Amino acid sequence: MQLFEKKIREIQVKQNVVIAFRFLLLALLLVLLTFNVFFAVYSPSVNTQSSLFLFAISLKIFTALIFIYLVLQANRALLSMYKAAKFLDEFNKDKADTYQNAFELKMELNKSEILERILTKADNKAKDQIIKLNVDKLIPILIITIVVIFFSGILFMFNSEHFSQTYNFFKLQELPQTQHKKIVEILPGDFSLTRNSKLEIQVIDPEPEIEHKLFYKIDKKWREEKLLNHNKIFNNLDFSFSYFIKTPYAVSDTFNITVYELPIIENLQIRYKYPAYTGLKTETKKNAGGNIKAIIGTEVIMNITANNPIEQAEIFLSNGDYKEMKRLGRSSFSCNLTISENRTYYFKLEDIQGNRSRKITRNITAIIDRKPEIKIISPGRDTLLTQNMLLPLSIFATDDYGLQEMKLHYFINHDDETIVPILNTISSNTITHEFIFDLNKSIMIPGDKVTYWVEISDNYSQKQTSISQKYTARFPSIEEIYKEIEEKEKEKSKILENTLKKSEELQKEFEEKRRELMKKDEISWEDKKEIEKLLNKQGNLNEDVEKVAEDFNELMKKFENNNALSPETIEKMRKIQELMEEISNEDLQDVLEKMQDKLDNIDPEDLKKAMKDFKFSMEDFSEKLEQTLKLLEDIKKEQSIEKALEIAEEMEEMQD
Repeated sequence: MQLFEKKIREIQVKQNVVIAFRFLLLALLLVLLTFNVFFAVYSPSVNTQSSLFLFAISLKIFTALIFIYLVLQANRALLSMYKAAKFLDEFNKDKADTYQNAFELKMELNKSEILERILTKADNKAKDQIIKLNVDKLIPILIITIVVIFFSGILFMFNSEHFSQTYNFFKLQELPQTQHKKIVEILPGDFSLTRNSKLEIQVIDPEPEIEHKLFYKIDKKWREEKLLNHNKIFNNLDFSFSYFIKTPYAVSDTFNITVYELPIIENLQIRYKYPAYTGLKTETKKNAGGNIKAIIGTEVIMNITANNPIEQAEIFLSNGDYKEMKRLGRSSFSCNLTISENRTYYFKLEDIQGNRSRKITRNITAIIDRKPEIKIISPGRDTLLTQNMLLPLSIFATDDYGLQEMKLHYFINHDDETIVPILNTISSNTITHEFIFDLNKSIMIPGDKVTYWVEISDNYSQKQTSISQKYTARFPSIEEIYKEIEEKEKEKSKILENTLKKSEELQKEFEEKRRELMKKDEISWEDKKEIEKLLNKQGNLNEDVEKVAEDFNELMKKFENNNALSPETIEKMRKIQELMEEISNEDLQDVLEKMQDKLDNIDPEDLKKAMKDFKFSMEDFSEKLEQTLKLLEDIKKEQSIEKALEIAEEMEEMQD
C-alpha cells in the first residue's frame, strides 16, 4: 500500500469516528429531551394513567423515528476513501488535487511510468502531510449535550422519587391496571364560620367519572347528596353539621362544620352629662345607634350589652387612643368619654371562644359653643343727638346657653374710651333690652361726635365675648336741627301737593263718569271696570296720605323732646298730624267699601246714590289736603323766625 493511501485511510477512519460520535451525541440529546418532556408532564394520579401511557408511546415512536433518521444521516455523512482524499486536498488547498488523482489513476490504470510519477509525487506529499480533523459540527452538539446532562442530573437528583416513578412508567410496554384512591381528600375539613356565610365543600384531585356522594348529618339524621362537579356550595349557612364524602372505592374522614354568631352589641345605652354652665339636664338615650353628638366638655357614659359572654371589651378612637371597658357582667361593659373634638370610634369585642366582633365605625360630633351675638337694633344706624342728650338704645343679644355682663363702650371725638355696665346678670339665652344712653354729664358742643357700641359675654367657662357694630351719634347745631325739619316738611309738602293734584283730577274723572251713568238705566261691565279703576286710584291716594301721616308722626316723636323747638311749633305740628289722620279716616274707608259693594250687586239706582255720596267724600278729602298744606306753610314762616333767634342764642352760649 502506497504511503499516500495510508494517510487517506488514516484521515478516513479518524474523521468517521468524529462523525459517528456527533450522531451518537444527537441521539443521546434526543433521548434526554424526550425523557425531560415526559418527566415534566408525568403525574402519579390515577386519573391520568391512560393519557400518560399513550403519551409515552407517542414519545417512544417519535424518538425511534428520529433515531432512524439520524442513523441514515450518519451513514450518508461517513467518508469513503475518495472523499477522504478530497478532504485532504481541500485541507491542503491543493488545486492539482494530487491525492484524488493518484487514488483514481491507481484504481483505473495499470503500471506505467506516468502512474509511477504520480504515485511517487503523492507519496512524497504524504510524508509531510498533517492530519487535522474537522470538529466544527461536533463542538456545539457536545456543549449542548453537556448542558442538558448537567441540568437533567440536578433536576433528577432533587426529584429522585419522581424520577424513579417517571422512568418506571416510561419503560412500561403495556398499561397497568387502574388503581383507585384509597382515601378521598376534601376541603375545608373541620371548619368554623359565622352565620349566613358561604361554605364550599370540594374534593381534592377527584377521580374522573367516579361518583362522589356527600353525607351530612343535621339533628342526628344523615342526608345523602350526589356531588356535581365534585363540590357542594351552601349559601347563607345557618346550621352546624358533620359530613364526609364517599366513592365506590374510598371514603373521606368525617369532619365538622360549626356555625357561630360573631359577638355584637345587642343594646347600647348612652348617658350625656352636659357641662354645668349649659343648664341642660343629664339625658339618657336607650337603644342608641352609637353616633354621639354633644357640646364640647360633655361627659358621655356608654353601657353595652353583647349577645355572647365576652372575654374582653375595648373602645378604639380615631386619634389612636383606646380604653379597656369596665366589666359590669358576663356580657355587659361600661366606658366614660369626654367630648373634646370630632372623631370616630369603634368597639372591639372578643368572646370566650376567641371570636372577634366586626369593626363598625361610629361618629363623635363635638358641638362648639358659639360666641354670643349682640346688635343695636335701634337706632341701628348713625344718628343725631337731641338737645336733651338722651339716646334711646334697643339692644338684642342671644347665645346658645347663657348671657352675662352686657356693657356699653363709647368715646367722644378722640377722647379715652368709657365703659358703662348695663346688665351683669342675665337669666335667659335671648334678650332685648331697652337702655337710655345719657350724655348729659358729658361736655359736648355742636359738631361733637360720640362713637358707641355694646359688648356681651356668654357663661362658658372660657368666657367668650362679642361686640356689636359701632355707630356714631353727632350733637347737631340748631341750624342742622331746623334744616332737617325743613327738609322733612318740604318732602311731605311735595307729596301732599302731588296728592292734591291727583285728587282734583280724579274728582273730574269721577264726576264725568257719574253724570254719564245718570243718563243710563243699566250699568255695563265696562262701566263697572272704569268705576273700580277710579276707586283703586282713590284708595292709593288714601295710602299715600296715611304714609305721610305715619312719617310725620315719627318726625314729631323725634323732635318733641328737642328743646330747640318752641312749644307753639310743636303744637302746630301736632295739629298737622291730626289733620292728616282725619283726611284718611274710617268714614272714607267705609264709603269706599260701600261703593265696592254696590258694584258687586250692580243695582243701578243704589250705585248712583253711592257715587253721589262718594263725590262729597272726595271733595272733603281735597279740602283737608288744602288746609294741611296751608298750615305747613304757616309753620315754615314761624320756624324761620324761631331758627334765627335760636341760632343767635346758640352762638352767644358758645362764646361764653
